[in-house]
Amino acid sequence: MSRESGKPPDRDLNLNLFVIRSLVYCEGSALDYVTTVTDISARETGSNKQSASRSCALSLVRQLFHLGVIEAFTGTLKKAKEMEQMKPYPVSISPDLSKQIFDVLDALQITPTVIPKDSEGPVSLLSNTILEDFIASKPQSAGVVPWSPPQPNWNPWTACNIDEGPLAHTSMDQISVDLNNTYRERIQDDTALKSSIKERSSLPVFNSRQAIMEAVNDNSVVIIRGNTGCGKTTQVCQYILDDYIQSGQGAYCNIVVTQPRRISAVSVADRVATERVEQLGMSVGYSVRFESCLPRPYGGIMFCTVGVLLRKLENGLRGVSHVIVDEIHERDVNSDFIMVVLRDMIHTYPDLRLILMSATIDTTLFSRYFNDCPVIEVMGRAFPVQEYFLEDCVQMLNFVPPPDIRKKRKEKEDSETGEEPEENLNKAVSSDYTIQTRNSVAQLSEKEISFELIE
Repeated sequence: MSRESGKPPDRDLNLNLFVIRSLVYCEGSALDYVTTVTDISARETGSNKQSASRSCALSLVRQLFHLGVIEAFTGTLKKAKEMEQMKPYPVSISPDLSKQIFDVLDALQITPTVIPKDSEGPVSLLSNTILEDFIASKPQSAGVVPWSPPQPNWNPWTACNIDEGPLAHTSMDQISVDLNNTYRERIQDDTALKSSIKERSSLPVFNSRQAIMEAVNDNSVVIIRGNTGCGKTTQVCQYILDDYIQSGQGAYCNIVVTQPRRISAVSVADRVATERVEQLGMSVGYSVRFESCLPRPYGGIMFCTVGVLLRKLENGLRGVSHVIVDEIHERDVNSDFIMVVLRDMIHTYPDLRLILMSATIDTTLFSRYFNDCPVIEVMGRAFPVQEYFLEDCVQMLNFVPPPDIRKKRKEKEDSETGEEPEENLNKAVSSDYTIQTRNSVAQLSEKEISFELIE
């Protein structure tokens, strides 16, 4: 295209970038192959490629403007939207259609809006005529999450019927008998299970087993407070399940145990399965977000997070006999909300059992919230603690500070001579220690750690 045709000519824009030291140089050239044989070029510097290329492009645009290739900038990047509305234009319709429209309006007793001829502003064509009133919705009272104990032909973990397999046609009493027989056979023949039971009996919570079971059987809500390491997290759920199995009611027991974090739910489930000498998915399982290993439908323990239990409560808590909420002192929105929901469920369904456990908890606050429910204290396990001081370690190891430590310490003390001197307690060692120990401790700095002593 020529310049005289009024159309912009075709151009090629080439930019070459190269870095020298900390500056970025940008070279460019715009060639108009039709109108001129003169090359225009630009060379700019910048702290990075982006700023250098922008400066180079601006220089090229200026040169193109002075050559008359491009027009001056108008000051706006986008076209302003037209604020004026579309102008009305007449539309012709048939007389029959016009008559039908007015007949419908008369039948509905609707008066069309009259548009004045001298009106310049916008006019709304909406009519204020009310044809029919909406039926006011009745206020719904707050409901309680539905619950039922374990039922035949129902899987509480998947919330669906059991249509296939032997459990679909077996009564719950027969399932309880099978669980009891299997448990007795394992107790007699499985040496690993015997060893695990003996090891579990050494935990502090074992001494409170009878009190815990009596409180759980007689009360809807029980609070268990025990020090860390007493075994309440892994043992209480097993005590409840084993008690049901041994009494011939194993199929009527399904326990949900909540943990504050998903890593806790998975690890505790694995630990409990190991103590029962079973694989995950038998009597013990877990369910966290994006990952599940569900236990058997009858006589099972499922560990989950509070969020998973809340999602399960949306469809009801059918088939679960016990709910254990662990670490209730770690309060958040989910834990507080589930306390409100479970409290309403306990009032409506007194046969549901709720066990609250924690190591540090205000038992008075939670006990009053659940109508003065009983509180069981589980004593922890205490171990002797031996304290060692710095001079004890130096004397036991016969440690002698190396010469470089003494030199560095002396140089540092010389540099701090302008400050007010502080008493060096390393020099005030008791006479119960040897002279060598007192001299070695005196050579150590109070403000620094001797890594040689640690090694």
